[in-house]
Amino acid sequence: MVDWAALKPSADVQVESCRIYAKEVVAMTERRYNEVLRIAREELATAQNSAVVEQSLELGSAAAEQLGMVDELAELLQLAEDAPAALPNSSIAQRARLRAKLSALRGNDEPPFAQAVAVLRETGERFWLAATLLEQAERLIARARADEAAPLLAEARETFERLRATPWLERLERAEYALDAARVLA
Repeated sequence: MVDWAALKPSADVQVESCRIYAKEVVAMTERRYNEVLRIAREELATAQNSAVVEQSLELGSAAAEQLGMVDELAELLQLAEDAPAALPNSSIAQRARLRAKLSALRGNDEPPFAQAVAVLRETGERFWLAATLLEQAERLIARARADEAAPLLAEARETFERLRATPWLERLERAEYALDAARVLA
């Protein structure tokens, strides 16, 4: 167990960013999603450091998704957009991805994945591009649009294999299985 009391807040922006991220990562790995959300909300509301914004948005949104809390995902996105820290292109790309995911979770038939993919291609965020392609493919498979999903999965696979992103490859394999099943049922 981590002794968080021993890790006092720091005036050094980089040290503080690392401390906050460590707390979020530990809470996330221990599946304490409500705690991750709490930390993310607090940090996004006051973040002066773009790294804190990106980290808190990434982990907070994953926790909100795990809990099925669509409104909290929307809140985190708004907090990130309102954060006083200047946001780099990677954060802009991440927000585009999360807006598409939020739209899909809210039942939009045509969530703006294409827009998110375009932004991610432009910024060169290869991992998040692959993640977005996988999320888009999962959505298409669920909507009985398997033929549109296949090339997205193939492109995502290339990136995940190159990065050796095992958890994402496992998720991709589940999507490929669903794709095969959808084709058989069609």
